[in-house]
Amino acid sequence: MFWGKVLERDLLGETREEDKIRSREQLDEYLRSEIEKQGEHVVINGCYLTDSIDDLSGLFYEIADGVKSLELSYWTIPDNVKNMSYMFYKCSSLESLELSLWNTTNVKDMFSMFYGCTNLKSLDLTSFDTSNVKHMSLMFANCEKLKSLNLSGWNTSNVKDMIGIFDSCPALYKVVDNQIIKK
Repeated sequence: MFWGKVLERDLLGETREEDKIRSREQLDEYLRSEIEKQGEHVVINGCYLTDSIDDLSGLFYEIADGVKSLELSYWTIPDNVKNMSYMFYKCSSLESLELSLWNTTNVKDMFSMFYGCTNLKSLDLTSFDTSNVKHMSLMFANCEKLKSLNLSGWNTSNVKDMIGIFDSCPALYKVVDNQIIKK
């Protein structure tokens, strides 16, 4: 299969321009295929997106049903991605999510990004550059089991709306030095 060869070249450090994902449709197809193959515990390495992809909104909504852990740290997110709204919307079976090396430099919209991730227990988003984000409303709403959320280093000076960012997050307690501490 094509993607197996891409991953093999990636592991050898030989990613070629023709191996990059060029469209949202191609990305959706690739993710569906990997989730179907890997089941509950999904690791997506070697996902190189071209600059033609600038909208990742709703990416895992409906296709990640049943996935318990999702490792996406080594994705190459292009600088031109501006929309990550609804990205993990209602991924209610998700317990673990790793995004530690993501490039969010030019993202403007994170509206409802993690909304309804009811089984997610912790999230480290310290690597997220939020200096250009304008919309964060409902970003973590209904993350009922979220006990640890690290937002250290976040710059929210350009955010226009944060309404309900932590609505229905009963396991979160307080913010200390930009880090949310559990009860």
